Amino acid sequence: MVYEIILKLITFNVLMFVIYIIFNLFVGFKAEISLWLMILIAQAAFLLYDYALTLIISYFLNKINKHL
Repeated sequence: MVYEIILKLITFNVLMFVIYIIFNLFVGFKAEISLWLMILIAQAAFLLYDYALTLIISYFLNKINKHL
C-alpha cells in the first residue's frame, strides 16, 4: 500500500514536471507563487483525488456491481 502511494506520487511528479516544462516552452508560463508551494498543493490535491476515486470504485464494486 505504501509503495503504491509512493509510485503514484513519483509518476504524478514526473508527469507534472514534463507538463510544466512543455507549458513554459510554448506559453511562457510564469507562476506568481513559489514552485515548491505549487508542487505541494498539487500533490495534496492528487492524494485527495486518488482517495476519493478509490472510495467510489470500492463502493461500486461492493454495492452496485453485485446487482448487475
